[in-house]
Amino acid sequence: MNITFILLGIIGVVYGTLLVGIEFRKWRARIHCRVPVDAVFEKTVTKKMGDRVRTYALFSYHYQEKKFRQCTMERITRKEKKSLEKGKIYTIRINEENPKKLCYLRKNFQMEDLLTFILGMAFWLSGIFYLIGEFVFFK
Repeated sequence: MNITFILLGIIGVVYGTLLVGIEFRKWRARIHCRVPVDAVFEKTVTKKMGDRVRTYALFSYHYQEKKFRQCTMERITRKEKKSLEKGKIYTIRINEENPKKLCYLRKNFQMEDLLTFILGMAFWLSGIFYLIGEFVFFK
């Protein structure tokens, strides 16, 4: 048994599971944003995460007689950033169980989700094949 292949297999399975799990969680959160609400766009918010810079839209809106001021769950593109006008009313979708969760009007499923899922499955499958190969075929 080669310990390197066993470690590669374990790392592949763990990393693949994390990628698929994280993407599934994001997709599930977007699906629960079903209630359309009129919201006023205030500004874009830039958050630095390590060496990456992510841009989100900040909206204020009312839901069930409460006022909310929240950023979108998903980041916005440069094109979307340019098209948003301060003070203009946009229709967003919120999660009725947790009105602080909001989505800028977009499809529930995005190409980024598919690519991350495929990458996660590739890591997961390669990890499984490393482990199966090490324990079954190379005795």
